[in-house]
Amino acid sequence: MRTKFLSIVLGLSVLASSCTSELIVDASKTNDINGLVVPAGFEWKTSRDVNFNISISDIRFKSGLHVVSVYGANPTTGAVALSKGTASLSSPFSTKISIPSSVKEVYFVKTAPDGSKITQKVALTDASTLAVSLGAVSSGRFGVSSESGMYVTSASSETSPDCSTGCDMTVSSGTTIDLDSKTGSQTICLTGSNYSVNFNANSLNGGTLRICGTNITLNNLNFNSGAKYTVIITSKGSANFSNVNWNSADVTVKNFGTLNVSSNLIVGGTLLNYGVVNANSELQSRSGSSIVNDGQIIVKGSASLDGGMTNNADITFNGEVRLNSSGQTVTNNGKMTAVGNFIINSSTTLTNNSYMTANSMQINSSGILNNKCQLLIKTDLGVDKTINNDGYISVGGNTRINGSGVVNLFNGAMLVTNTLNTYDGKITGTGANYSLFKVLTAASNTINNGGGQKLTGTVQFSEPSDILKSSFLDGTAQKTKDGGIYIPKTECSEGNGTSPVTSNDSDKDGVIDSEDAYPNDGTKAFNNYTVASTVAFEDQWPSVGDYDLNDIVLSFTYKIVTSAANKVVQVNADYSLKATGGSYNNGAGIQFNIPSGNAKNFTGNVGAGAGLEAGQDSVVVLLFTNARSEQSSWNTRPEESVVADKNYSFSFDVVNGPSIGNFGLGAYNPFIYNNSPAFGRGYETHLFGKQPTKLVNKGLFGTKDDASNTNTFYSTAKKLPWGILISTANFKYPKETIKITETYLRFADWASSGGKSSVDWYSNTSEGYRNNANIFNP
Repeated sequence: MRTKFLSIVLGLSVLASSCTSELIVDASKTNDINGLVVPAGFEWKTSRDVNFNISISDIRFKSGLHVVSVYGANPTTGAVALSKGTASLSSPFSTKISIPSSVKEVYFVKTAPDGSKITQKVALTDASTLAVSLGAVSSGRFGVSSESGMYVTSASSETSPDCSTGCDMTVSSGTTIDLDSKTGSQTICLTGSNYSVNFNANSLNGGTLRICGTNITLNNLNFNSGAKYTVIITSKGSANFSNVNWNSADVTVKNFGTLNVSSNLIVGGTLLNYGVVNANSELQSRSGSSIVNDGQIIVKGSASLDGGMTNNADITFNGEVRLNSSGQTVTNNGKMTAVGNFIINSSTTLTNNSYMTANSMQINSSGILNNKCQLLIKTDLGVDKTINNDGYISVGGNTRINGSGVVNLFNGAMLVTNTLNTYDGKITGTGANYSLFKVLTAASNTINNGGGQKLTGTVQFSEPSDILKSSFLDGTAQKTKDGGIYIPKTECSEGNGTSPVTSNDSDKDGVIDSEDAYPNDGTKAFNNYTVASTVAFEDQWPSVGDYDLNDIVLSFTYKIVTSAANKVVQVNADYSLKATGGSYNNGAGIQFNIPSGNAKNFTGNVGAGAGLEAGQDSVVVLLFTNARSEQSSWNTRPEESVVADKNYSFSFDVVNGPSIGNFGLGAYNPFIYNNSPAFGRGYETHLFGKQPTKLVNKGLFGTKDDASNTNTFYSTAKKLPWGILISTANFKYPKETIKITETYLRFADWASSGGKSSVDWYSNTSEGYRNNANIFNP
């Protein structure tokens, strides 16, 4: 038997460059492995074990089971889930995966009981545990925010200073301050209350005005072009700007208290607001300026924005808002309200990651609207360019999609409009879940103007008169007059329709058939896969060898089958013997952390005399008992003929199995043993730190070069191993007697850094990484 597993390289393999030319060896990088100094805790493997704990915060289905899939690469690229299991509101999904150290992010896909999916990308750190909570909504695309949750006032990234220290000058009553070459670079502190300060600003060289008093009015403060200055309103302070001329990009205003602006607020540099800003007239921002709001901004007039803006909290515009400058971006991560019209002009971008309302909205030529949560438009929406909608858009009036307009809906997104009188552009759907474009009131025949396919991809068009021409649809898009498909309600979306009755769980294990790998077997539900990897051993234990690490070379993958309760019910393995670079009659096996009596129904394609090993207290599977009977050539000596890889496979059921979180997905405990005369079964060689089996000769520990009695198992006194684990099935091992450090020139750097540096030492083919002359190439 040989089960064909998917090669779980799955985008996890480190991308190698195309350079494979012979390299000039830098002697300083080919350190003798016996001279290496490695940090404590280093395990001599190119991966790390990550414990994932995935909880559910989606309350829509009460105690229903959600299916969680963990990917090591973007699932939209065809990657296969490494681990898969169930989670509910009361029970998280826990799994442990050996992840290549070169992988810096993972993807989670949650499938709800109704079949709807959300995806979240999370960065990996050096931590051994990663906790994630999956809600009802996320981005349907990658490269965009997936945290479109409820609006929460952002915490300040800075703390407010005071005026008790650091003041070069302190003012507590009305006066005139000359900002000359000296005072213009000082820190001036304003204390007290209810007075005005006039400024004669001649030279501003990086000074600071710190306002700790209350109701202090600043008159005629001119920030001319080139001026460098900082104004800080502290948390206990309040200031009034009167006739402030802000032309310099090098001026920063930080407000932790209250800032009142009686005339137009014109931002020329950087405005950082952590308190309250009351702009009693217009708000204008110059090109190149920046406004970041972590508090509250109220604009009573209109807003004309040429600079960037990021709202992390609460901002209200009571007049019209215009985005003007090419390349300008405005991002809402909090709550944004536009009482008037919102106009996105040419080559500007509005991104809404949270909650936004506007009276009307117009997207002009080259303008872009990215909506990733909820956008409510009270009257009309005009689309002359691009909408990218991952969330929910509601239009209370009419929507016009003009000839150059494009509405892109992603993965279950929704746009609902009261009327649609112009449909000359395009509507597209992308993602596994259909999106919905819904028209509430019967449309006129004007939406049938033009020709070609205007409705494409995974999108449904709902309109009560069903007037839209079928010729406008491609083979995937749909149209209906019956109210539209079911869209689940989330934190962002109001949803549509009622949840369909879930009746597609054939084996009644709580996992819907579309997510169940075994829909007719209630004891099995999911396939979990290890990353395709290689183990490479030295066979001289307890003596050190020549560290060519080619005495036994085995690549492998595992498929671990689990139940709906996330318990291991079956183990499947594929191994390939690549090299047997030695004269010993070496055997090879794998030890599992499962009691020996819990393995049932073993089947396998293994060597003579191999299989489930008797006399063990845990499950041990032998692949072969004599490597010299498995391969006639060593596959390490260029002068000899090369023999094909020898393949092995085995499978066994597990009763009373452990959870996948405890069993994990990795190499488990592979080992070799010297079955030659004068040696025997007790001469086991395991990877660094791994436990021996019950049949080891314990008397060998602490003899010759082994320091297991005083150090970790299978370690020398210098913490060197007898085997390494590499995160690829295609490891190019050294030729016979050539050390690993003389072949892979960054190996020493990797080892001495404890695996933190040169994590791609085995896969990177760029100059300085390997000496190709020392690699065995069949």
